[in-house]
This record gives sequence, C-alpha cells and structure tokens, in this order.
Amino acid sequence: MARAASITIGGTGSQGRWLTRAGWLLGAMPVALLLFSGAMKLMRPPEMVKERAVLVLDDILDHGETMAAIKRGLLELGASSVHCAVLVEKRLNTKKPIVADFVGLQIPDRFVFGCGMDAKGYWRNLPEIRAMKE
Repeated sequence: MARAASITIGGTGSQGRWLTRAGWLLGAMPVALLLFSGAMKLMRPPEMVKERAVLVLDDILDHGETMAAIKRGLLELGASSVHCAVLVEKRLNTKKPIVADFVGLQIPDRFVFGCGMDAKGYWRNLPEIRAMKE
C-alpha cells in the first residue's frame, strides 16, 4: 500500500472536516509560505513527504500561483505524487498554472468568505460560503 500524507493551507475550518472524513490519510502537516517582493518561498515541511502520495488541501483556488508553487516544492522534496483538493475554485478568464484534482464548488470571479475564508479578517467561521455585493 502506498504511503500518503496530507498538507493543509488556508482556512483550517473546512480542512478539519475533510480530514475527519478521509480515514485513509496517514498524516497532516501545515505548510508555510514566505511572500516577499512578489516571490514565494516554500518553507520546507518535514521529510514526511519523501516517496509519499501527497494531497494538498486549500480553501480556494483563485489564480493558482500559490498551489502551483507548493506542488513544485513538494515534488522537489521527493513526493511520489502531489494532488490538489480545493473547497472552492474561481472560474477566471485567464489560464491558471495548475488545475485542481478535486473541486467542491466552482464559482464566478467574486470575493467570497466563510468556511475558512475571511473578508478583511472577519466571518472566517461562518458555516456557509457567502459573496460580497458587487
């Protein structure tokens, strides 16, 4: 049986619900990104990813740069495969550098909050997803 690991980024509320329902996941670890001058640097997670199938969980896939950087970094660390699951994916008119393997909900290009996503630091803990008025 293949060894597996999951990595969570973004809102932890929805990810906690995902992890409790996915009994096949063997471990979870946080990922930290440093953002400076438009560049991203992946803070290396523990060696748990080497030769493992990794599932990255995130709350939203917007333009895709963050998820693409994380996937590249995990493959460089020796993950045997990297798959991406997002609660929400925004439909944009531009091409994204990554395609999520698993998507809960596709939405138009609107600012959304709830289920782990916040609006100016508020409403992250709402049990539903809401959109700002246009």
